[in-house]
Amino acid sequence: MTEEKQLTPKQAAESIGVSDQSIYNWLADGTIRRFRTRGVKQKKRYLIPETEVERLRLEYNGLIEGNNFGLVVSA
Repeated sequence: MTEEKQLTPKQAAESIGVSDQSIYNWLADGTIRRFRTRGVKQKKRYLIPETEVERLRLEYNGLIEGNNFGLVVSA
């Protein structure tokens, strides 16, 4: 059995095309499923499963522009 690849928040942000802060906001509000590990000096460190990054990419396809989400406005 192979273990799923884990990405850092920075790697996830680059992969999706959003800011690092967007990723941290989504981690905080539960939008992204993640694993919390202990880093150096007990600092929090998050790892995000690659499948979560792909889910976000598909879910928000067409809504992500640069570092911000585009807003869908109905006329």
